[in-house]
Amino acid sequence: MQIEKVQVFPRTKGKVLAKIAFRAHGIIIHDCLLVEKKSGERILIMPKNKRGQDIVHPMDKPTREQMTAAAIAAWEERTEKC
Repeated sequence: MQIEKVQVFPRTKGKVLAKIAFRAHGIIIHDCLLVEKKSGERILIMPKNKRGQDIVHPMDKPTREQMTAAAIAAWEERTEKC
């Protein structure tokens, strides 16, 4: 998947580090959450509907890893500027 743009909206409360939006292949995926677990691991949570079901999600592990890495890199770049 070719990610064209990652937008970061930093958060300062709780375990949520930022809301993330991706643009890829002519679509935008928004309302993803970059979360830091107690272990320090950072994970990407995909947007969910009111019933807690994923609205959209990566089809395979490499795509999820690519999206997570892009979100973390964008978040680190954004927080360095602040």
